[in-house]
Amino acid sequence: MQLPQKESRLPEENVIPLINIVFLLLIFFMMAGMFTRPMPFEVALPFSTSPEETAPDELVVLLGGEGQLALNSRELDLAALPAALQDWPEDLAEKAVQIKADGDVAAGRLMAVLDALRDAGADRVVLLARRESP
Repeated sequence: MQLPQKESRLPEENVIPLINIVFLLLIFFMMAGMFTRPMPFEVALPFSTSPEETAPDELVVLLGGEGQLALNSRELDLAALPAALQDWPEDLAEKAVQIKADGDVAAGRLMAVLDALRDAGADRVVLLARRESP
């Protein structure tokens, strides 16, 4: 008497751990993409040959080519800038204020922003630029 042979089955591969890893990577990259602050308008920084790099700071003034002004992603006008800086919780004399000015901005507009920063009590101002490509 011959008995029927059982088919040998390979153990089933479990894909659930792979799916879990893919979803965790998806969540990681979605969260990592949210850490940058959105700018209210586009600023094309001028080029620089200076090798110095600035430390990331929290107080950034954006100055657009058409005269737009923003403080930490909040648009405002030049008259409101000193009042907005007075509301800043930290001492401006110890903190460097970074200015991201468009390369096409008029020098007079930049000087007006610098005067407003000085009137608000900012002693250290850093003008940001792109490093010149080699």
